[in-house]
Amino acid sequence: MNFSYKIPLSLCVVVLGGCFVVMLGAYGFFDDSFKANLRTQVTTTLLFLVAASYLAISPRDRRVQLSDTGITLHSVLLSPFKSVSFSWDDVVDVQISSEELIFVTRRGRYKLSQWLCWDDFELSMTPRNYLRARDWAQGQWTDIRRERKLRRWHLQNQRRLNRDA
Repeated sequence: MNFSYKIPLSLCVVVLGGCFVVMLGAYGFFDDSFKANLRTQVTTTLLFLVAASYLAISPRDRRVQLSDTGITLHSVLLSPFKSVSFSWDDVVDVQISSEELIFVTRRGRYKLSQWLCWDDFELSMTPRNYLRARDWAQGQWTDIRRERKLRRWHLQNQRRLNRDA
């Protein structure tokens, strides 16, 4: 199962809006909020251009891959834009809520969210895709817990039989 996601528009608006307000302040549009000298104006203009170009070249059309073997997640917020893969055996716990999935593994915590996340990676998906991913992961995690319980039960019975013999 693949779910597409992208850098959320809210992040683009916040970053570019903040840079734009600082740039306007440097040019003296907000009273004397900054020293409006040439160096400040050039610096804030460059900051705005760097932020806009970063958001323009950052990866778009990425996909979360959920399968029976594991999960592959791609980072889109901070470079290097690497992917993280882990198998269901590495998953220690899955915390499922209405707005986010948190996979707790031996290597760390990974979040899938409908909105912006600032943890190990950032992910934004449409609510419909998120609900499909949540339902799929919940079913998968229930099956895995059932298997682990069954394995523990078999091991305990085997130990009991060995002890009685």
